[in-house]
Amino acid sequence: MTCPDELTLWSLVSGGLDEDALASLDAHLDACAECRELVGVLASGQRPVPDLDVPVGTRPIGAALGRFVLESLLGRGAMGEVYAARDPELGRTVALKVLHSLSDAPDGNARLLREAQAMARLTHPNVIQVYEVGSDGGDAYVVMERAATNLRAWQAQRPTAREVLRAYDEAAAGLEAAHAHGVVHRDFKPENVLLSDDGLAKVADFGLAGELRGASHALDEPVTTLTCTGALLGTPAYMAPEQLRGEPASPATDQFAWCVCVWEALTGARPFEGRTLRELRESIERGVPHDRALAHPLVSVLARGLQPLPANRYPDMTALRAALRAADPERASQRRRVVLGWAASALVLAASVALVVLRTLPAPAPAPDPCEATAAQLDAHAARARAALGAALPATSRTLRSQLEAQLAAFHRAQLAELDRVCAARGAGPSRAAFAAQLTCLEAQADAAARLPPNGSPRIAESLADAVDALPDPRRCDTGGHTSTPALEAVARGLGQARARLAAGAAPLALIAVEAAAADAESADDEATSARVEVVRAQVLRALDRFEEADGAARRALVAAERADAPWERADAWLELLAIAGSRGDYERAAREAELAEAAVARLESPALRETYLHRRGLARAHLGQLAEARADLEQALALRSARLGEEAVQLASLHASLGHVERMDAHLPVAQTHHERALALDAPFGPDHPRHANHLHNIAGVLRLMGQAIQARALYEEALSIRRRALGDMHTDVALSHNSLGLVDADAGDWDAARAHWETALRLFTTAGHADAALAERNLALAALAQGDPARSLAHALAALRSDEARAGPDAQAVAADLLAVARALLAQGRRAEATARATRALEIARTHRDDALSTAARQLLTAATPAATQPHPARTTPARRPPATTPLVPPVRREGAYGGGEVWE
Repeated sequence: MTCPDELTLWSLVSGGLDEDALASLDAHLDACAECRELVGVLASGQRPVPDLDVPVGTRPIGAALGRFVLESLLGRGAMGEVYAARDPELGRTVALKVLHSLSDAPDGNARLLREAQAMARLTHPNVIQVYEVGSDGGDAYVVMERAATNLRAWQAQRPTAREVLRAYDEAAAGLEAAHAHGVVHRDFKPENVLLSDDGLAKVADFGLAGELRGASHALDEPVTTLTCTGALLGTPAYMAPEQLRGEPASPATDQFAWCVCVWEALTGARPFEGRTLRELRESIERGVPHDRALAHPLVSVLARGLQPLPANRYPDMTALRAALRAADPERASQRRRVVLGWAASALVLAASVALVVLRTLPAPAPAPDPCEATAAQLDAHAARARAALGAALPATSRTLRSQLEAQLAAFHRAQLAELDRVCAARGAGPSRAAFAAQLTCLEAQADAAARLPPNGSPRIAESLADAVDALPDPRRCDTGGHTSTPALEAVARGLGQARARLAAGAAPLALIAVEAAAADAESADDEATSARVEVVRAQVLRALDRFEEADGAARRALVAAERADAPWERADAWLELLAIAGSRGDYERAAREAELAEAAVARLESPALRETYLHRRGLARAHLGQLAEARADLEQALALRSARLGEEAVQLASLHASLGHVERMDAHLPVAQTHHERALALDAPFGPDHPRHANHLHNIAGVLRLMGQAIQARALYEEALSIRRRALGDMHTDVALSHNSLGLVDADAGDWDAARAHWETALRLFTTAGHADAALAERNLALAALAQGDPARSLAHALAALRSDEARAGPDAQAVAADLLAVARALLAQGRRAEATARATRALEIARTHRDDALSTAARQLLTAATPAATQPHPARTTPARRPPATTPLVPPVRREGAYGGGEVWE
């Protein structure tokens, strides 16, 4: 028999063939590898699809799903329905997507949660916002921003080419943001790009349906669109060749699908035809067809994005969008008109003066002075940086803009001063080649400073502040007599791009840039350059919580810096080792790294490096209970930063927050409150809806709670929760953090049912994100169960916390001591005194190793209680409230903005 069409194959994988048809198709598949491959693509992870003519599981309009009230049915597909629903709590209409009967796929809900968590992190104007995920009666649901229509329906209205390019450029911006967060769409097509009421394109369905169904159809897309009139339609027609082969999707596969969509939207037909998978692949290998409907520059752009090999496509969506703008037919036409007009005028002028020119040829202009030329370049880049800052920040951010402009101006002045020093030493200093390398370095620094995160980047104001604060010291361009080469210049550009991406919160993209720079560095054969690459690699890996790899990169950087006798790179490597140890919660190691780093930092006499060093050492000392020393470090760092940036700079907020933590740990609660309120005021330029605002409210609430002001504390915790939900989505770990703290307030009031509800929510969110503080929620739930008279459930939660912390931090971590105490309390409540004593004894040993007075006291109290009385449970706090508290459980360290709420940033 001839090869069946894809609809027949789809019927096979969805269980829709009768016995005769199945027998015939089985015989064909035995002999046809091509059809077997297509069946594999369609059936990967596929479970039977219900009959689309039967309204499976439709819910009545007006019914409630969680807190949402269903208002209308927007669409129905093989896997469920999409409803318009009302969220009465937040007063908004949402799209609510229900997926049916996941009970036959036990990990289905977990996968859906992981995908939704990834989408919820994408706060971008061109990405549909995911608000929440839940389940009801075995059906999982996703709550999303509602949009008006999709691009497939919109394209049927025959928009102009200009409108098509605008819409798909916006969709490309959404993919660009997703890739920056490590999210690949996997199923980009017109149906999965929605248009808001104001016409803004928003990418949706980031792999949710594909993950759960194996097949690649959107939930509300009928499977009958897979084939039509013998041509391959539906998702396979948009797939890149590597995706058709079953290889993992990547940003390059999304790029390929985007280019297919744009070609189709502009011409009315897709670029590649094929009735079977083989025909489609052969069409792709032949390349894009000639189409008179497309301008040649557009064809060139799309052809590169449609290359069969991913490596031959654009490096990323950013490069593709830039190429698309350059190839824009209307802009190109405008450029041609300008050039032609200028050329015509030039011909007239040339005819008038040709003889004069021939008779009076001027003497060749003298070569420009390199110092003057570099100064002009620095001025030009500074102007670009100011313009980029003005374009990126909204008009409402005048205070922040003024601060950052002042910091950019100070950087520019420092560059000019270094240029003057280098030029004054010309002839008496390094060789001509090394002199040129210094000038090239200064120009590269200025160019990187002008490449600020663009408007539309996630949390743009924060990204800009971080980028400006990370500008390098111009003295780093003193290369010690080394010369510059094209390879070294390529490395410098790559590292500048990586730093910019990291400042914009795009760590996965930053890692790509680092790896490219590392490849260039191999050919450069320069140890100082290798050290710079490894430092940036370590910073990016730390941002990705890949601490072991980050530590290895930082140590390679240190070795290379020592070999090159490169003082700046040596200090950078030591500071990064200190940050890695602190970020992973190994504070004793962080203290040791701080001792070794001190001389390297002091040698350079750099206020910025000294501030960073003191902040990191202060945090490590605080966690080791050395509160007086920690306070001294942080206050000195604050004084240095204030002198460098001014008393009102936003970069001072993190130091005030850290000082607030120290004062709270030392039971100086009014002083702690003052620091947190000062941090709140300094971060005011970010606005009241920014997550930083929520962090400071959370911190103030924690202090108020310890001062006995429970009503005020609850109000601030709830305000912080509301901001976090709006700004970060309902799945974010900071939302979990708010629930954990609200549980503490309920526990203080003796409302253990309410506390348990908050902690169960926190546990679900922490677990979904794979976050270390899942153990914190387990420990608090253990205490709640004990308070409610259920020691068996308490023991189960405590053991879960112990397993988690031991796997994450090792058997001797501080958090493990807190878990052991929770286990001991549960055992003691069951009358298992010997076992409880053994666990408490081990907890005491760990606490003493870490010089943790609070944990030691709690362990001794429990050992005393093991003779006959039971302990009164108290919930785990994120930092000890007073020393010594009745029970402790110090929260496991958090990578960025700690469980306390914000401010513990190993910057």
